[in-house]
Amino acid sequence: MLELFVEAGPQSGQRFALVASTVLGRGQFADLVIADLAVSRRHAQIEPEGVVWLLRDLESANGTRHNGKVLLAPVRLDDGDAVELGQTRLRVRVADRGETTAAPPPLPLPLAAHEPPEVTMMESDVSLPVPRGVYETSPPGDLKAFAPGSERRQQVVQRLQFFQRMAELMAIAGVMQHQMRDAFAVLADVFPLCSRFALVVRDTPHRPWRVLAQRVSAGDELDLGIVQALANAAQGSNRVVIAGADSAPAPIADALMPRMPAAAAAVILANAGSQLGVLYLDAPEDVDALSARDADFLLSCAGQFGALFATHRQAESGRLVHADEFELTRRVQRRFLPLATPRFDGYEIADSYSAARIVGGDLFDFLTLVDGRSLIFIGDVSGKGFPAALLMARIGAHLRAVATRARNAAEVLRLLDAQIRPELDSGMFMTAIAAVLDVARGSVDIASAGHPMPLLRRTDASIEVLPLVAAPALGVGSGSFYESRVDLARGDGLLFYTDGLDEARNAADEPFGLARVKSLLVATRSAGQAIETLTSAVEAHYGDIEPFDDLALIALWRR
Repeated sequence: MLELFVEAGPQSGQRFALVASTVLGRGQFADLVIADLAVSRRHAQIEPEGVVWLLRDLESANGTRHNGKVLLAPVRLDDGDAVELGQTRLRVRVADRGETTAAPPPLPLPLAAHEPPEVTMMESDVSLPVPRGVYETSPPGDLKAFAPGSERRQQVVQRLQFFQRMAELMAIAGVMQHQMRDAFAVLADVFPLCSRFALVVRDTPHRPWRVLAQRVSAGDELDLGIVQALANAAQGSNRVVIAGADSAPAPIADALMPRMPAAAAAVILANAGSQLGVLYLDAPEDVDALSARDADFLLSCAGQFGALFATHRQAESGRLVHADEFELTRRVQRRFLPLATPRFDGYEIADSYSAARIVGGDLFDFLTLVDGRSLIFIGDVSGKGFPAALLMARIGAHLRAVATRARNAAEVLRLLDAQIRPELDSGMFMTAIAAVLDVARGSVDIASAGHPMPLLRRTDASIEVLPLVAAPALGVGSGSFYESRVDLARGDGLLFYTDGLDEARNAADEPFGLARVKSLLVATRSAGQAIETLTSAVEAHYGDIEPFDDLALIALWRR
């Protein structure tokens, strides 16, 4: 096994364990996602070869550095090596055969005492819960031996009520977000000193955890870095992880300790033998909010949350696809997305892509026309999920073929429309924009097929919606397309986007809106800043709910 510790960069403090060949990159099609705009979508690969691990660069735009040197050929990774991708620095930890980084299980607790002894470890092994025998020595009817004082008796009552109320929730059909909200409220009654609760899940083993549901106090927010770290620790050790500001399990990096809440816990959610996610809770200031004695009860809580979550998963079982089929479709789709963002002298280009359902129907590419000029293409296939992804892959293949024959932007759309029209089923179509950049002149020729119009940010911070002549979408129109020319002065920027930007809707069904996009663009001064600002704002707008639509963004800035 090989471990990577993030020493510098946006994900500083996180740890990743690799057991097989892993692609590192910024895009959705990387196995291990690095949230760094200077990292290419598929930037580098770490793979085992015999008893050693090799690092290779995947033709990334900014290169990969190994121990400070630019990587020109595959190199062996040794314990303590530094790997740099963009602004992110990773430290390598190579485990010997048979070695494990998991903490040893806690020592068995004595059975003779009437009260459970104080436990100083901050991780409790779920496979060795506090033995029930510690309570059996109490005299019959003597409740104080089990729960001394009224506070402990009240705690017992609350914990019994927790199971009763969770059973009631599972018996009532409802919206998952609403039921999780109610479940968190029940859990908050049991742990009144905790103010932040979350259920986090991940789509693939090396992707970051994402918050599926949460409960936080007004004006407060989760520290996602801490949540990620404790979730990784819980999954990696298969334990209830209980940590605090003064101590944390071994995988937690020192860089995170100043941000560690006074008390926090993470436990794996499982149902029918399958891991579904992680339940997280913390208390920012009260060290007594959680203790190692709560581990057994937290494990039971996770079982209840797992059953509730599984109920909603099973309701959608008709739409679930095996993980191998997901991966196959992802591999097919990523072949038709660019491996890296191109670089042009005097220009800056940045892009972003995210699918609403693991795979999606948005498409963008950077190609070269027959006369050598650069083509920027962005499109949105009708529908979502697997049907849209498969159609996107077919159109992506046709696009790369027609680009080598096209002489301008309008001809790209015309040739592509003629190619895909016979293949489309009734009701299927694609909106698209083809833009041809003349690097020397600073001009961009743009043709649209029913796609949202690009936004132009002038150097004086004014925003213009380009007055393009729009033709119908590909597959439904007459096949006639028109070009408009835009001249870019130094400091001007163009934003191309799909409707997953302005039409993104939050839990209150409020759209993100084009006005908000424009206001954010006013404050940006580069392509990278524009992409980072917009993606962060859209993610915040969605909050806890799942994105409804795919989102692709391309920003082009002239320097």
